[in-house]
Amino acid sequence: MRRLDTSAQSVGALLVRTAGCLTASLHGPTAQGGLNESRYNVLDLLRNKASGGCCQTELATGLLQSESNLSTLLDRMRKDGLISRVRCESDRRKTLIAVAPAGLDALARADQARARATAKMLSVLDDRQQAALRQALGLLLERLERELAAARNGIPSTYSHQAFNQDDFE
Repeated sequence: MRRLDTSAQSVGALLVRTAGCLTASLHGPTAQGGLNESRYNVLDLLRNKASGGCCQTELATGLLQSESNLSTLLDRMRKDGLISRVRCESDRRKTLIAVAPAGLDALARADQARARATAKMLSVLDDRQQAALRQALGLLLERLERELAAARNGIPSTYSHQAFNQDDFE
């Protein structure tokens, strides 16, 4: 077993590699629901919107994609009956995108398969370790999402040239 390097760069590299492996490991379970990762991510984001849907700009922002990259995917998902598009009542120029019943069914199937696969992957950690990982990743994700939102709004990053340290997570 290799020696554990705890530098920020090493932790970042481990996170990137772990995320890639996790994503690759979830392709099969996601496909059991009749979805690929891109479709799953769109549907998952939409179902978690309090309003029941959002405009394409908001969806692209949430998925860290450009609207143009998302446009073709959304057209195909609408044709397949996974999402619906309705004119926004408050601004007729915008379209509200929401999960259609077929999308909810596909999500439910994919969620079940993904939950089983994820539980199996995480079984290497005990309950305490899983809770600590969930807390640390939640804090890191919150920080990164704030940074990305600030960058989109033209606010200079306060962390771009310094590593996160443990005090940032306490």
